[in-house]
Amino acid sequence: MRRQPEVTPPTEITHRELALVEQKRKYELITPLYGGGVTTHQADPISIVRATEVRGHLRFWWRAMRGGQAEGDPEMKIREDAIWGKAYEKGDKGIPPNQTVQIVVDVSQEGTPLKPFRMKGRTPVPINEIPGYVAFPLQPNQHERKKANPSIPDVQKGVQFLLTISYPEHLAKEIAAALWAWETFGGLGGRTRRGFGALHLLSIDDIPDQSLPASHDVKRWIQDEARKHLKGGSFLAGLPHLTNDLQLALTAPTDNPMRAWNTLVRKLQDFRLQKDEHNRSAWPEADAIRRIDGKRTKNSPPSPEVFPRAAFGLPILFHFTGNDAPGDYTLNEADTESEVLESKERFASPLILRPFLCRDKRAVGLALLLEGSRVDLQQLVLQDKEKKLEPVDGMLTEGEARLLTRRLTVLRNETDVLQAFMQWFKGV
Repeated sequence: MRRQPEVTPPTEITHRELALVEQKRKYELITPLYGGGVTTHQADPISIVRATEVRGHLRFWWRAMRGGQAEGDPEMKIREDAIWGKAYEKGDKGIPPNQTVQIVVDVSQEGTPLKPFRMKGRTPVPINEIPGYVAFPLQPNQHERKKANPSIPDVQKGVQFLLTISYPEHLAKEIAAALWAWETFGGLGGRTRRGFGALHLLSIDDIPDQSLPASHDVKRWIQDEARKHLKGGSFLAGLPHLTNDLQLALTAPTDNPMRAWNTLVRKLQDFRLQKDEHNRSAWPEADAIRRIDGKRTKNSPPSPEVFPRAAFGLPILFHFTGNDAPGDYTLNEADTESEVLESKERFASPLILRPFLCRDKRAVGLALLLEGSRVDLQQLVLQDKEKKLEPVDGMLTEGEARLLTRRLTVLRNETDVLQAFMQWFKGV
């Protein structure tokens, strides 16, 4: 017979509450909010900042910072759902709300609407310090431009909101990592990877934030904070993430975030729109399309039939003008899971550009490359206006890179155009 344990049970059982942390974090957007609502290019009509949107951004940055799989860890998705919650189906045993992150958003300033463009004849001209190169989806299309007053969506300037976030105390490191990365590299709304909706933390529990660096010390501060918050281990293939060896470049400090943002965008624009001595694109894509379309001119210089700028993100729209010009084409990544040739809808750029406001009220521009998130340059498709698809390649060989560098000096014989951009940005 099993021996009874010599333990006296307690007369009362004391229920221990789970220790919770609650913070009230006040933010402002230092660049205009682009879209973010249910309708494309428009802000949400009910709440310009939604708690579900904030949660989605924090989940992304948690994966980027803490999604590495160390030995003995549960799967990333299990860890993620335990922190941020998940949608449950009927019959599932859910996690109690007080054991996951809870988020409430109160918008204190909805901001003021701004037009990113004005029309000069039928040509959209950027205004209000908004860089037109990254605001191009807000331009009126060719049909709208024929109207007397073309429709141009607004962006919202000067948005402020209060984020109340509560979570179990044992999740403090996970939440701190996600918040830091979101506040440093992220934003709200659409096109945050091109600088719209850039965040700036104003205060925590009504105490002004003093954690930010001075403008001369941003790079060291980011590197130190990243090492503090990053979790070691291996990341899943295709998962955007950061590492201790950040691929980061900064502009010189300036007196306001909008100026820093414009400086960043000009660098990207100058790199991507390089011209040759005949004032034609020095990149090979246009000539490649002309050959495919049968419109290549006789004086065209030797050029590989490749599409290397796909590395910056997809889709890319190609529009030609002039007599005997090729039609419009769209470049995208091929859907490799489909049995027939099809294209995916989009691939977010691994390059993040955004201004960062420092403790001394000066701003710098950040350029960051995410790891683990790259277009498959050997699986691209080109689509014409008749929806016909043509498989094409975006991968440069060493010989092709050397050939292109003769007229495209920013490439510097690099086969990876993202690395070429970062080197050119830094002046290496």
